Amino acid sequence: METLSYEEKFARLKLIRSESVGIRLFWRLIKKYSSAVTVLQALKNHSHKYEICKDSVVGKEIEITKKLGAEFLSFEDELYPPLLREIADAPPILTFLGNRKKLAEFNRRSLISVVGARNSSIVANKFCRQIASDLGRNNIVVVSGMARGIDSEAHKASVSTGTIAVLASGIDVVYPSEKSLDRKSGSAGMPRPIS
Repeated sequence: METLSYEEKFARLKLIRSESVGIRLFWRLIKKYSSAVTVLQALKNHSHKYEICKDSVVGKEIEITKKLGAEFLSFEDELYPPLLREIADAPPILTFLGNRKKLAEFNRRSLISVVGARNSSIVANKFCRQIASDLGRNNIVVVSGMARGIDSEAHKASVSTGTIAVLASGIDVVYPSEKSLDRKSGSAGMPRPIS
């Protein structure tokens, strides 16, 4: 798969982080102009004034991402999840934290999302753990958010067989924030990155 230059990756990150550019507009602009570098040049002269993200903001995000040990996966990256690539408004860039070999392996396996209530009952948690455990034993990777309740239970039950955590707000943003910790373990009980 084609790899993008650093300049193009930076431009894509700048474009998608711009307040006035959503995913659908991003892809329409890329289709029209062929590259984010060209898009940014065209938007400077456009009659509609787009709020373009500042270089310093993008630079700071890149710096923080590197400090966290993470990296950016562009849509063209061979590790970009193939099923995600099929949706019309696929995110142009993902922030990835984990083991690249493990993600490549997971991309070749079947995946299923397990999501549910944050305030789930003991019975629901037990049922979720059973489902996630059974899926893992059948070589299916569990994908979920990182919220407490069903999401966390799904990860806990499938961490040994394969699980991917998806954080919509970024790897350095806990949303919604949790004030209480798991009373048994003294921690939030969240899984580690893909390893």
